[in-house]
Amino acid sequence: MTSQDIAALTGGELVRAAAATPTSGPVVVDSRECTPGSLFVCIDGEHTDGHLYVNDAFQRGAVLALASRPIDRPGVIVDDTVRALGFLAGGLLRRMRSCRVVGVTGSPGKTSTRNECRPSSVS
Repeated sequence: MTSQDIAALTGGELVRAAAATPTSGPVVVDSRECTPGSLFVCIDGEHTDGHLYVNDAFQRGAVLALASRPIDRPGVIVDDTVRALGFLAGGLLRRMRSCRVVGVTGSPGKTSTRNECRPSSVS
């Protein structure tokens, strides 16, 4: 997807980005997980603010940020980054018509199942 595609799907405004800036890596919310070509999504969390990590994300290879406040890097500015992330996911799913989507909901059991289903290390 290009920065222009992302702006169109999220209803955002391009800043400091060429309209055809391609994102070829993952979409991430943790700057430490950025790899070359990533789209970094700045989320205001309970303990920190993703906007504080924009520079780190770009140092690790991000090419575009999805933010709700002005940033000094190429990005798409939206009102709500979490909501925009949902719009982006919906747009990607519509493009990949043959994929299946599975949702695990409810409170009990997800963490325990995830932790117990991990492969154990071989000593």
